[in-house]
Amino acid sequence: MLKPLTIAMTMVASLVACTNPPNDPLVIATDKGAVKGVQQESLRVFKGIPFASPPVGDKRWRAPTPPTAWQDVLQADSFAPACAQIIHPFMSLANHPVSEDCLYLNVWTPATDDRRQLPVVVWIHGGGFSYGTTAMSLWDGAALAQRDVIVVSLAYRLSSFGFLAHPELSREAGGHSGNYALMDQIAGLKWVQKNIAAFGGDPNKVTIMGESAGGVSVSLLAQAPAAKGLFRGVISQSGAAVVNTGSYLNLADAEQKGVELMQRAGASSLAELRDIPLEKILEATATHSTPGGSTWPIIDGAVISGDPTELYRHGQQSDVALLIGNNELEGALFNRIKSADEYRAWVNQRFPDKADAIFAAYPAGDSDASAVKAAIDLGSDTTFAIQGYSWARLQDRHGQAPVYYYHWDHHPPARPGMWPGAIHGAELPYVFGTMKMRPQAWTDKDYAMSDQIMSYWSNFIKTGNPNGEGMTEWHPFSEAQPVALYFNDGASRMGNFPHAARLATVDPLTP
Repeated sequence: MLKPLTIAMTMVASLVACTNPPNDPLVIATDKGAVKGVQQESLRVFKGIPFASPPVGDKRWRAPTPPTAWQDVLQADSFAPACAQIIHPFMSLANHPVSEDCLYLNVWTPATDDRRQLPVVVWIHGGGFSYGTTAMSLWDGAALAQRDVIVVSLAYRLSSFGFLAHPELSREAGGHSGNYALMDQIAGLKWVQKNIAAFGGDPNKVTIMGESAGGVSVSLLAQAPAAKGLFRGVISQSGAAVVNTGSYLNLADAEQKGVELMQRAGASSLAELRDIPLEKILEATATHSTPGGSTWPIIDGAVISGDPTELYRHGQQSDVALLIGNNELEGALFNRIKSADEYRAWVNQRFPDKADAIFAAYPAGDSDASAVKAAIDLGSDTTFAIQGYSWARLQDRHGQAPVYYYHWDHHPPARPGMWPGAIHGAELPYVFGTMKMRPQAWTDKDYAMSDQIMSYWSNFIKTGNPNGEGMTEWHPFSEAQPVALYFNDGASRMGNFPHAARLATVDPLTP
C-alpha cells in the first residue's frame, strides 16, 4: 500500500532557529548551511541532510542539482522519507513515509571534531532499484562507525523516477536520459568530497559499499566517468554489472520503454507526465516492472558510457581496490521452481543450446526436492556468482589494484517464512552489527561471525586491505590463483574459488 506524499513543511530534516551555543559539537557547518545532529553514545549522528534539491515538479527526471542554501540551523535528527516506491513486504519499511522529495543522506561519525581525518564508507542500499530506504534498521551505521570509520548512507531515486528514458527527456538533456538514480549517487559522493572533513572525515579515504542493487550500483560507479576520483575502494555484496548485458538496455530501446510508460500513464507529453501524481506513475510502472525496463540502469552513453564488460576490457574503470563476493544460496530468495518437471522445462527454455550440460552440472534427479536445490544453485550462479567471478577476473586482467573475494556460507538462525541458510542478504546484519534488530535466536558463533566480518570490512575501509592482526590472512584473488575467503560457522578460512567447475558451464566471459 502506498504511503502518502509528504510535503516540504513536514520534512523530517526541518529548519529551526539558530539558538545553539557557540562551539556546540553537535552543530556542523556544511557548504550550504549548518546542521545539528544528536549524540548517540560515543557517536555524533546526523540524519536527513539534503545533498540535492528536491527532484519534484519540473525537476522530475532531471539531473540532481545542489540544494538551496539555508540560514538557520537544520535540525538533522530524523530520517527523511523514503524515495517514491510501492511498499514491498520486506524490501521496504512499511510505516515510513515515501516522497519524491527524498535526496537526503545520513552521517554517523565517531570524530569529536574536524581534525581526525577518519576514513569514510558510503552505503548504497539495495532493493532491486525499486524499494528500500536509508531508514531501515538493518543497515544502521552505528556499530560500524564505532570501529573508527565514518558511515554515510544516501538515498537515490527509485523505480521509473530513477531510470525513465524518453526521447523528449533526451532532447531536453542534450542527447541522453535515464540513470537519474546513479546521478543521485554521484551527487551524494560529491557532497561527501565537499563536506565530510567538517565531520572529521578524510575525503581522500572514501570507500563505496552496496548490496544487491546497491552492489550493482557501486560496480557501475566504478566505471562511470563522472564518479572517477570520488572514492578509493569498493565493497560490493551480491551485485555486479558485468557479463549481464541482457539487463542493460541501450538508450534507444530504453526510450521506447519510456514512450510505452507514458502511454500507460495516460499522458501525451512530458509536461503532462511531470504533472501526474507519483502513485499513478508507480502504478503504470508496476505493470511492466522488469530489469531492462524503465526501472533499471541503461547504457545511455553518458553516465554509463558503454557496455560495462567492455569498459573493463579497455581499462576505463576506476582502478581501485575491490572487496566483493556472494552468498551460497543467493537464488533461494527468488526461486519459483517447485518440481522436477518445472525445473526441466525452465532449463530447456532458458538454455536451449546447452541444456544437457546444465543438467549435468546442476543435476536434479527425479525428486522435486533435488530439483528445487538444483534450481537454487543455478539461479545463484547465473544471477550473482558469475557476475562477481567475472568482475574479479576483469579487474585482475585490466587493472593494478587488488581484488579480495569472499564467499558467505554462514547460516543465521531461521526466520519464519524464509528459506534457511546463506540466502541473499543473509550477511547484512553481521556486516552492520545489527543482529539485535531482528528477534532471532542468535548464538555466540553468530556474534563471532559479525565481529570477524566487521573487522575485515573496517580494515579495508581504513587501508584498502582487509587484513589485520590475529585474523585469517585474506589473500588477493587472481586468475592464476582464484581464491576466496570463506565465512562459515563462526569462522573464516581461505579456499579455492567456490563452485568453479559448475560455473564454467554458465561462464560467458571470454579471454
